[in-house]
Formats: sequence, C-alpha cells, structure tokens
Amino acid sequence: MSNLFMGMIFVFLGFNITFGSSKFDILPDFIGFYLIFKGLEELQDKSDNFIKVKSFAFGLTIYSFIIFIINLFAASYSIGYLGVLLGIAYTIILIYTSYKIILGITDIEVNHNVFLNSQKLMSNWKIMIIFNILIFLTLFIPFISIVFLILNIVFTILYLISFNESKNLYYQNNII
Repeated sequence: MSNLFMGMIFVFLGFNITFGSSKFDILPDFIGFYLIFKGLEELQDKSDNFIKVKSFAFGLTIYSFIIFIINLFAASYSIGYLGVLLGIAYTIILIYTSYKIILGITDIEVNHNVFLNSQKLMSNWKIMIIFNILIFLTLFIPFISIVFLILNIVFTILYLISFNESKNLYYQNNII
C-alpha cells in the first residue's frame, strides 16, 4: 500500500522547473506510475480491481516517461493536436485507474471486515475529479478556471491525506 501512496504523490502533485522551452518535472509521473504498478502487484491477491488496472499503470509508466523526455528536450510543441488527444486519453486512463484502486481498497475493507476509510477516500476523489473536469471546461474563462484550479489543489491534497489514512489503517489492521 505504501507504493500506491507514494505513486499517487508523484502522479497527482506536479512541480516543474522550466529552462527556456524545456520542462523538468521534479516529481516525474513515470516514477509515480511505476510505484503504483509495484503497489498493484503487491496487492493483486486482495482484489480483482488491482489486477484489472495493473496493465494500465504499466502503460502509463511508459507513456509518461516518453512525455518526460519530450518535455525535457522541448519537443512538446512539435506534436500539436496529437498531444492534446494523448493528454485527454492519459487523463481518462488516470481517472479509471485511480477509481479502480479505490474500489480495490473498498474490496479489502469488505473482504477483511476492516475500516480503511474508503468512503472518505472516494468522496475526496470524486470532488477532485469534478474540479479537474471543471478546469478543462472553463479554460477560456481565466478567472473561473483559476478558482477551480485552486480548489482542485485543495482537494488533491485532501485526497492524498485520505489515501495516507487508508494506507495507515491497512497496516494497522495487519492485513495479510
């Protein structure tokens, strides 16, 4: 569960340094997706939901590594509309993968008759996703988009805090 949590931090928190037209991600998504992949491998016997998204996590590891390299060498401008379409596909797969991970945590909760705070985790995830969608829908209305961005940051942090609580409860319950 620790790998899942650390992976979520890398994926959902983005800190970039820009050098001219190059961009360096301090918390690279590909490392986050690799950690998520390892976490899914560790937990795959606890829920089919973890098995179902393992290949997506691996694919996102490869994709985000390629994007990391493209951004590092300032080549992102040359992919144009393809980059937009790939970004949308990436977002959809990320939403699906993170949703299935929460369902897997809910399965552990039910199958082992323990409390892992999955309802709060799901609630914070839903609000975070809603604000992500609202940011896309209001890109051409800067003030509103910025408000949604700030709210998204708040709920991303709340989601990560909830995930950490679920992780800690998992280990406190000695689930084997």
